[in-house]
Amino acid sequence: MKMKNKGIIIFGGTGDLAYRKLLPALYNLHCLGLLPEDYKVVGVGRRAYSKEDYIEIIRKWTSEFSRLKYTDEDFFEFSKRIIYYQMAIYPSPCPCKFHSSFVFYKVRP
Repeated sequence: MKMKNKGIIIFGGTGDLAYRKLLPALYNLHCLGLLPEDYKVVGVGRRAYSKEDYIEIIRKWTSEFSRLKYTDEDFFEFSKRIIYYQMAIYPSPCPCKFHSSFVFYKVRP
């Protein structure tokens, strides 16, 4: 079975680990051509950021913590992969649904 969409969801997408390690590492993989063209990076956090605000924050951290040379051109292409969702806290049971374009698979050890 061929997967329609591929990507990573980063819960805590506005946290220090995401800013200093995960997002710069994904930027590096993008620059090296190691991410599939349709690969998405979905950040989920509690802060009320627009996509544009989130990308600007990521730009600052990526330029500082990327292991590869940072360029605005590469980051512009990388930023096309980024999606941001503000996480809402609901009482149980949760009335929310995951984004319909992503399918979650159980990973076997």
